Amino acid sequence: MILKITFFCYTILVFAMALATIAENGNGSAYAHSCYYGTWWFASLWAAMAMCGVCVYVRMRPRLRSLPSILTHLALVIILIGAGITRLTAERGTLELAKGDVMSMYVNNEDGAYMDMPLTMSLDTFRIERYPGSMRPSDYVSEVEIVDDETGEASKATISMNNVYEHGDLRFYQMKYNPQRGVSTLAVNDDMAGTAVTYTGYGMLFLGLLLCMVQRACDRKRMAVMLMVLLSTAMLAIWFNTSYLDANEVEPVLRTGFFGIHVSLMIAGYSLAICAFVASLVALVSKRGVTAMHRWLLVGSVAMSAAGIFVGAIWANVSWGCYWSWDPKETWALITLMVYAVPLHVRLLPAFSQPQVYHLYIVISLVSVAITYWGVNMLLGGMHSYA
Repeated sequence: MILKITFFCYTILVFAMALATIAENGNGSAYAHSCYYGTWWFASLWAAMAMCGVCVYVRMRPRLRSLPSILTHLALVIILIGAGITRLTAERGTLELAKGDVMSMYVNNEDGAYMDMPLTMSLDTFRIERYPGSMRPSDYVSEVEIVDDETGEASKATISMNNVYEHGDLRFYQMKYNPQRGVSTLAVNDDMAGTAVTYTGYGMLFLGLLLCMVQRACDRKRMAVMLMVLLSTAMLAIWFNTSYLDANEVEPVLRTGFFGIHVSLMIAGYSLAICAFVASLVALVSKRGVTAMHRWLLVGSVAMSAAGIFVGAIWANVSWGCYWSWDPKETWALITLMVYAVPLHVRLLPAFSQPQVYHLYIVISLVSVAITYWGVNMLLGGMHSYA
């Protein structure tokens, strides 16, 4: 019964997120958040799935619970707890700085109320850095002066894209600049507790996923494939962060080391999903069984995609002060991850031990990859429209 409830919540969440992205495309992000992502039933589904999933896992035979599996599933629960803490306790707002103004409060995004800060901040200068020989911006930079309320100590700081200023529990992020008003707008975030718990989950997840890949690559052939995938991903990340960024006038938010790592991991994950699709399609036509390599391709795809998603979340938190915003691209990446994670639980879902069921599922699942990688850009838009 608990397993059925878990699977029910899991399935409803996948379809709800897909519907939310479609609704957002027609009605805007505020509508999607008020009718889907920000509702009590959406949060309750995540909570119910997590609690039931933990019960299912605890009731499994101890010999079926390996260290990589324990780390990965525990990490997911911790990430959800962190998200819950963020939702319940985080304070987010905006601070508008005009040259000469001394500000000691920011505006809360939820209710428009003014929130006191343990400091005063004033804008010295704002500048737009541009690519050589071009008018295209490469960075937005605010030079500010801060006076601590408690000590009276004055200091200066530079706040720019991907360069956050921290003061106690508050984090300040560069958002935009209005040249007509001469106002630099900073995002303000107070979410130390939620971020700490969530990042702990991320660290455990990365370790668990790596161990899962190593555990499945127990012979030379699969170990060689795994090493090739990891090496190719590392080389691709280096290329993105060096040659690609040097040769292209990208958006300021993309000028960070997170860019190459995030994109490379996602490309690796979806490339392995395509390989799994081809392998399963061949197996369907030739009526072959499910081999260890079939399973490893799936594990590798899920591991690399999951790592890519959560590196992207860390990057978003560094850039915007919010590690998850339910943008259509990131939402569909999560949907795809959840779709591909299902056949990994063959002990709980024995239907996937049947070759035809497994291979057919993998073949159909490529539709989700196609929507995530191409469909969102063409049809749904969002913050990742440049991706």
